[in-house]
Amino acid sequence: MGFRPMFLVQGSWCGNALVFATKEEAEQSARARFQVWTMPTDCRAEECPDAPNYERVDGADRPRPLIQKENPADSSSQPQPEKSIMSIKDQAHALALALSTLSSEITVKVCLVFVKAGLTHWRQEATKHHTTMLRYPEGSKMRQQADSAYGTAFGHWHRLSMLNKSLGDVLAHPTYGTPNAPKVEAEAA
Repeated sequence: MGFRPMFLVQGSWCGNALVFATKEEAEQSARARFQVWTMPTDCRAEECPDAPNYERVDGADRPRPLIQKENPADSSSQPQPEKSIMSIKDQAHALALALSTLSSEITVKVCLVFVKAGLTHWRQEATKHHTTMLRYPEGSKMRQQADSAYGTAFGHWHRLSMLNKSLGDVLAHPTYGTPNAPKVEAEAA
């Protein structure tokens, strides 16, 4: 259960995707946006069944950290530690290291070929959707669909580029394939 900022626009109450844990946070967010936006004529906070996904920190809306939901079948009384969220760079690095320790060098090189093919594909998709997006006027449904498709394609390309870099770093490391090889630090792309 959470609270959503709501805005009165042309006689009907509309909300956005932000959901806060407290009514005060939702009201503060609504007032902050109301002062900037020109279409709404009023704002309020309204209770909703959705789980909170944002919090108000230092006067700004921030996404809440993802916390894994508890499994009802697990009835242990011990508190469970929160799962840490890895960056895309760290995920790519961990996958590259795991692949290098479980597979032969030739397998890693074959994976690298597929990653590079994926990079080419998603770069082409991102370019296509970006070009399509620019053909339509701002705010149109077609532009929003193309923008969403572009964001998805760019996200896939970005993840693969990080994996490509990490696989290359692991293969280039002088101790590749040896047990307990030191961690190879991937540089930011």
